[in-house]
Amino acid sequence: MDRKIRSKIVRSPFLWIGVVVLTLINIFSYHKEQQVIKEAEEKVILMAKNTSINNINTFKSILYNYIDKLKELKRITALAEVDINEGVEYLIEEDSIFANIEVIHSTTNNSNSYALNALLQDSVKYLQITVPIAINNVGNKALSLKIPLNELHKKVAENKSLSYAYITLSYNNIYIYHPNELKIGLSSIKTEQDNEIEKETVSKTFSDYLGIPVYTYYETLDIDDQTWIIAANVPDISFNELITNIRRAFTYMGLSASLAFSFILFLGILFWQKEFIKRQQAEKDKIKLELKNELQKQQVLATQLEQLKAGLNPHFLFNSLSSLKVLVSKRPEEAKKFAIALSNLYRYLLKQQNFDLTTLAEELKFSQDYIYLQQIRFQNRIKVTIDIDSEDLNKQLPPMSLQLLIENCIKHTRMTENEPLEIEVYTASNYLFVKNNYNPHTHIHSSGIGLENLSKRYSHLTNIPCSFTIENNHFAAKVPIF
Repeated sequence: MDRKIRSKIVRSPFLWIGVVVLTLINIFSYHKEQQVIKEAEEKVILMAKNTSINNINTFKSILYNYIDKLKELKRITALAEVDINEGVEYLIEEDSIFANIEVIHSTTNNSNSYALNALLQDSVKYLQITVPIAINNVGNKALSLKIPLNELHKKVAENKSLSYAYITLSYNNIYIYHPNELKIGLSSIKTEQDNEIEKETVSKTFSDYLGIPVYTYYETLDIDDQTWIIAANVPDISFNELITNIRRAFTYMGLSASLAFSFILFLGILFWQKEFIKRQQAEKDKIKLELKNELQKQQVLATQLEQLKAGLNPHFLFNSLSSLKVLVSKRPEEAKKFAIALSNLYRYLLKQQNFDLTTLAEELKFSQDYIYLQQIRFQNRIKVTIDIDSEDLNKQLPPMSLQLLIENCIKHTRMTENEPLEIEVYTASNYLFVKNNYNPHTHIHSSGIGLENLSKRYSHLTNIPCSFTIENNHFAAKVPIF
């Protein structure tokens, strides 16, 4: 590149203004990304805590059910061993685990207490619940229920209220219950001080059982001066997907801004270079100058055509970003769909920027993503009806033509919930029609540049003209498809 051209480019205020604007856009994008991700992570921790609490309460209810049944058996019997046996037979019909009830000697005089113990020496490991009773004044007795841990695991696995987490039960830092039976009886690798610090708080750890990071939440179960630790572990895979999609959406936004700036800068450099060469050639040869001028006009036309296809209104990005921020904090699942739709738009732009034509099917899919994003923003103020003949889906038209017509309806129409914008999209006789109720803004003057540019794009492809009319209080756009 000529030294004079490079010097002119470096001294140009437009170059440095563009650099500053691009830097500010990327700083703003990064700041918003961190803010949205921080809010999303706070929501994730709250979701993990609520999920853990629900699962722990369900697990407790399973244990308390057996304790309550033993207490009920103690109450309904007349404290006579034969009646207890009859009561056991009734309970066995409800749950086969009650077949493990037996009367044993008790070491406590308090008939109102109960105890929970782990029996891990046998080949079959048990969780034992004992409830003291007195039978015929023959010393202290107790009802004992041995719950095989494999049977307890089945009860937990079959309970539909337990979801998105796995439960562990430990005592004296030894696993008493764990979905991995090989860990029962092993150390939970946590001290009592750790448990006291982390109790009823969410911490992020790595689960060697699942092989992935999890959110862990602890609660205590106090029984007869014994403190048992119940932990719920929620995998963070699904939560990471949400944050990854948010980060990807911001990355696409920053990348799109950088590509747009680079593209404009490249066109500017190319324009300055050709202008400089044109002036030099004008000094040498008038005829060559005229040829160069003609060539320049053709290249300017091509450049304008590419600029028409370059992308969406920049305000659309920032409006979409604001909508995404609100969705992430209030409707995270909708935010995920919103981010995917936004990325689909710019993926389509990158795909179509080098093509003059696309199929109506692809243009319709792109426009439906655009409509979805606008409906999230304007909610009930936009209603769109699409009636496309299936035989017309493979016909062609310039990329972004349908989206531009829909954007024109939204931009120039006053809309409220009582008077929404109603858009009809349909095909007939090799034409695509976009019609909306005519209710223009009183304070916004339409320049008509968008529709004029669309007509210019069609003029490069066909002699069939576009039509834009106002009839019967409706604005109707009619463009050919071929």
